[in-house]
Amino acid sequence: WETHADKLENQEDLRTADQPGPWGEKIAGHLPAVAVERNSKQLTVVTAHAMSDEHYITTLYVRNQDGIVIGLKEFSPADAEPKAVFTYPKGTSRISVYSHCNQHDNWMIEKFVR
Repeated sequence: WETHADKLENQEDLRTADQPGPWGEKIAGHLPAVAVERNSKQLTVVTAHAMSDEHYITTLYVRNQDGIVIGLKEFSPADAEPKAVFTYPKGTSRISVYSHCNQHDNWMIEKFVR
């Protein structure tokens, strides 16, 4: 997972809601959303993005506060939606959640999980 995530971060510009680059009108469909379930230690990550052969979310992944990838899922254009459920390890206090689009770079949000 680390190698794949590092490759995405090195080949694409990192976008955020505050710094969308040239994709300001694309924030809603590219910025990942995460729901944290503290009792089960689960993260549900989804990006509100349509999936087509030409334009789709390729990867969702999560890094913990130490920068370690704690979950990664790849998608194909045939997938119904870019959604993944990850379990986070004990001691996780903050996460960075990434959503990579094949046309509009890599998007990230940060969230506290405590």
